[in-house]
Amino acid sequence: MASSDATILEAGGRDLRVSSPERVIFPATERSGAITKLDVVKYYLAVEDGIMRALQRRPTTLERWPKGVHPGIVLSTREKGGGDAFFQKRVPRGAPDYLETARIEFPSGRHADEICPTEIAVVGWAAQMGTMLLASPSPASGWLGNPFHPHAADTASTYAAGAGNRS
Repeated sequence: MASSDATILEAGGRDLRVSSPERVIFPATERSGAITKLDVVKYYLAVEDGIMRALQRRPTTLERWPKGVHPGIVLSTREKGGGDAFFQKRVPRGAPDYLETARIEFPSGRHADEICPTEIAVVGWAAQMGTMLLASPSPASGWLGNPFHPHAADTASTYAAGAGNRS
């Protein structure tokens, strides 16, 4: 769609541009109508208090589904790349200047600068980028900043936007 086909929403005092707002992210089912990109972004903004309590100032991995969640869409994995949806640890290009990051170090010596939400506009921006899931470590786990802690898989907190059983 043309770049002029966008909607501006208010997100914590900032203007949040949502491109292609009518793009269907979740197709209609027998039980519900289609859910658009604009619907997903509005959902994240509506749950501001809870999602910010869960994510605020924590390194956050994005699970992005930029084409939507449709039959036949494949999630890329380490073992099998080339899918339509993917996990993104590093901050994508075009991130807003107000987005803060947290550096995650890996045992290999490599690192990733992940988003570190400090305001709802960051979460709204991630949703506008096709993020359906934001994953952040639990602060109670004692392993913040160490994704290879032995309990990392047990303590990750995940928050999905409308990703419940849609069948």
